Amino acid sequence: MPTTRFANEYELQKLIQRCHNILWERHGFDPAQAFDEFSKLLFVRLYDEITLAGSRTTIHRRESPEEVAARIRGLYDQANETPGFDRIFMGEAIRADDLAVNEVIRLLQNYSLLETTSQVEGADVKGTIYENIIGNTFRGELGQFFTHRSIVEFMVRLVGIDERTVVYDPSCGSGGFLIMCAKIIREQIRQAQPGLSFEAADERLKAYSRRGLIGTEINERTARVARLNLLMHGLDYSNIFTVNALKTDESDDPQLHALLDESSVDVVFANPPFAGYEKDPSVLSRFELGQNGQGSVAAVTREVLFLERIIRVLRDGGAAAIVIPQGIFTNRNLARVRDYIKQRAQILAVIELPEWAFIPSGTSVRGSLLFIRKLARVPDVYRVFMKRVGDIGFTSTGRFCS
Repeated sequence: MPTTRFANEYELQKLIQRCHNILWERHGFDPAQAFDEFSKLLFVRLYDEITLAGSRTTIHRRESPEEVAARIRGLYDQANETPGFDRIFMGEAIRADDLAVNEVIRLLQNYSLLETTSQVEGADVKGTIYENIIGNTFRGELGQFFTHRSIVEFMVRLVGIDERTVVYDPSCGSGGFLIMCAKIIREQIRQAQPGLSFEAADERLKAYSRRGLIGTEINERTARVARLNLLMHGLDYSNIFTVNALKTDESDDPQLHALLDESSVDVVFANPPFAGYEKDPSVLSRFELGQNGQGSVAAVTREVLFLERIIRVLRDGGAAAIVIPQGIFTNRNLARVRDYIKQRAQILAVIELPEWAFIPSGTSVRGSLLFIRKLARVPDVYRVFMKRVGDIGFTSTGRFCS
């Protein structure tokens, strides 16, 4: 049984590409379909490692592809009925044929996924998989532009969290903000109790994720990635919901309502969707910023409604770190939005990112980071930290740099 871990993300990416090529060559799957099938097989591998150290996804000598695939499909069905694993694929069958299943498992069996996620520090493994397989075109069509890990880590560390903090990401994507929060909480646990066993620390972290990490995501495929990502990192994914964050009140899920009442969250981290205008009157009517001030709804860009939603869900004294387009600060037509924020929250910091910061993620929209604290009474006068930065830990091609 393997104990090898991926040495780095480049090695992981190479394996992903080989698996993708197998699925594409066998079936002609488009990137999204290939990703779905690869995710299912990765899920089986992870389930096997967690429950039986990977022995059932190891190919034996003289075993035929048909025999391997039959065992994998049976294990996949078993995982989908096992508590803790049963809310990711929820009955979707493996569509890849026996030869493709056999070849992908043959590649995966040489590595330990659990060892990888415990050792590749801060690695958003499923996010990496998603971003490399799906590609910029697919992400652009869905308006999903992922926040680079350097920016995510900066945002989380600047706000500051601990084990008592309830964190919410209203457009969680692959779960990058939530994974980073877990990484930082793990650091805190180990620093506070250096003698604590890895098993005890991981159980404590999992308990925290069950009560303190919440995400909503409108796209089912992306929500599945987030759940799988949290599972990969040993976290509880039961608080990842497939729902439009602007319409959570329509959900019939009592767990969602219990977690996301207004004024119920300590910290929000968000990179809201920048794509297009919200024109649905049933959505606009829920928000003050979706109306023109005279009782009539008026179309606005979606990030505007997300800003209002974020402020409303924060408790008094709660903080938010939000990626927003530069136009929120400069567009004359958005003065109402700026006034709304200033009346309900203290602006802690505004950090303008380089114009290329989101090009590696597939968009040229110029972004800034907004840090706020919701207050019942906002001071009339206070200091705001403002900074334009050029060095953000990676280049315009997405490569990390010192």
